[in-house]
Amino acid sequence: MLGATVALGAHARTLDRVLASVGEQAITTSDVQQEFQFERFLEGLPPVGRPSQAMQRTLLNRLISRTLLLDDMRKSGIQAHPPQAGARRALAQIQKRFGSRARYDDALKTLGMSESEVLKRLETYQETLAYIDRRFQPVTPPSAVQIRTYYESVFVPQLRAEHRSPPPLAKVEAPIREILIQKELDQRLKEWLKEMRSSQRVHVYGNGSTD
Repeated sequence: MLGATVALGAHARTLDRVLASVGEQAITTSDVQQEFQFERFLEGLPPVGRPSQAMQRTLLNRLISRTLLLDDMRKSGIQAHPPQAGARRALAQIQKRFGSRARYDDALKTLGMSESEVLKRLETYQETLAYIDRRFQPVTPPSAVQIRTYYESVFVPQLRAEHRSPPPLAKVEAPIREILIQKELDQRLKEWLKEMRSSQRVHVYGNGSTD
């Protein structure tokens, strides 16, 4: 009996090995598995099964990025608390995807989380997105030249490829400005994450696979 218990304990430690570390925080196989199950839950699917190797690497990278952002948010002192209504709307959408309260409750049980725990996690997601907007927002808005260049080289060709008539620039200037701001924000975030990952703070062990 004791031998079997020790063997099971050793097997559990092998399965829940450390895949990466961010500073002193470890990311384990169980973290990746939980992230996979939670994403299935968000999509209205039963939170069961295991991710493929490609998905494992994607989830691990996502967890590393999130850990870096949450650590930076904590150290920055920037308060980025979005309205809780956003998380509650997201939760309501998840409930609808399951089609019935019974299936939703079964999924919660399988996931091993209470509704309040899910809501808290959704609030953290919303807070992280709000922090990204504040932390990496471009200092200067796109110029009129940049907006016109995007309109002529990207926006108009896309519509014509779909056999649609492009509206005049004046009618789409505002949404194009937002697109360019978002592209710049995404690039700034990408460069920051790359810099952080190349530092001594992030270590990925092996190939990052849980298998």
